[in-house]
Amino acid sequence: MTEITSDPFFTRQLDAIAIGDLSLGFPTHEGVVQLQGPLEDEVTHIHVSKKDFGNIVVKLSNGQPLQAELVVPVVVDGVPMDRHLRVFEEPVVELKLSKEDPTSVANSNVWVASGENLAIADLSLLQTFANTIGDFARIEQERKRKDTMDRKPSPKYL
Repeated sequence: MTEITSDPFFTRQLDAIAIGDLSLGFPTHEGVVQLQGPLEDEVTHIHVSKKDFGNIVVKLSNGQPLQAELVVPVVVDGVPMDRHLRVFEEPVVELKLSKEDPTSVANSNVWVASGENLAIADLSLLQTFANTIGDFARIEQERKRKDTMDRKPSPKYL
């Protein structure tokens, strides 16, 4: 197996992820994570781990290889349907997202993806996937922060 790194892509959303671990629920269809697709009954959890500034690991919580696709509504011969665009040519066990140059201020929002035998179908789809991970993580972190703030202190500490 060979570790392969993608071309650089731009995103601001990944910086919003705090250091730590998160479990994010995504709609799935037949085990494939759906980006911008309709909410289905099936939900898969993605484990997102940020160890330090600029290094994030993304994988499915159930240990299965990760595949994602962008769902784009199209009309064919007057019939509305969805087109599914795969992010990875083959599913990946673990996706690593890293700053291309962590010391650069000018390129602070430039990231690369890497993984065993990583093959990206289209770099813009990878960017959409990374942005979605960042957006979902920010929402989940905000929900957790709000839950913590809304808890009433235990009477034994008053």
